[in-house]
Amino acid sequence: MSQSPKIFRRSAALIFVVIVVLAASAGGAAAYRAYVAWRNGSAMSYGELRRELFGMTRLRHASVVMVGDSLTAMAPWSEMTGCVRLINRGVESDSSRGVLARIDGIIALRPNAVFLMIGANDIRLGIADTETAANIVAVLDRLSEAGIHAYVVPVLPVARAFPSAADFNRNVDKLNAAIGAALAARPGVTVIDVGPEVRDARGFLKDEFSFDGIHLRAAGYAVWLAAIEPQVKRYCRRQRD
Repeated sequence: MSQSPKIFRRSAALIFVVIVVLAASAGGAAAYRAYVAWRNGSAMSYGELRRELFGMTRLRHASVVMVGDSLTAMAPWSEMTGCVRLINRGVESDSSRGVLARIDGIIALRPNAVFLMIGANDIRLGIADTETAANIVAVLDRLSEAGIHAYVVPVLPVARAFPSAADFNRNVDKLNAAIGAALAARPGVTVIDVGPEVRDARGFLKDEFSFDGIHLRAAGYAVWLAAIEPQVKRYCRRQRD
């Protein structure tokens, strides 16, 4: 038996109320993804939506591009740095494989510099450190061929509240070591390590820098911003032919 329009409207309203409650209690991003999935009748993620929207850009040039996963995606980098020619190409749940797959779209923006942090989801997905490092090297090689300067920010640790935090952080240290070894022979790449500024005495991300154990609060972004802001300003001013 089909629902009457009134009953359907009530059902839709109830679902919307549930989503609003989730937004207040469990985080707006998660609730929004649930809302999008319900409206679309599909399992499209917010990250997939962002990748689709990137393809709609009409911009022909960006001075600086921020690349990474949700840690990058969540910050209003252009506003925080004051660089109006900065574009955010962070994608929720992205991995080094994803960045390599979409590098053409980043290069097409003809930036002067790219700031890259990627790898946390590689750990979550069980991708081998050697593959992650190789993917990052491949991304950096493509950027170098296009005359784009690259800055790499090593993967950040998680806080004690994060599930299996100690194990995850051991994997973070192993991955960062693998990435560092792979970049040692590439003097044209600049590494900006903010890890020492955000770790506590036991190597965990300090609680005041995160709201859920892995994603950053404003205080955490302030540390990251202070580390990269001079370079962002330097390349924001430059124009490419």
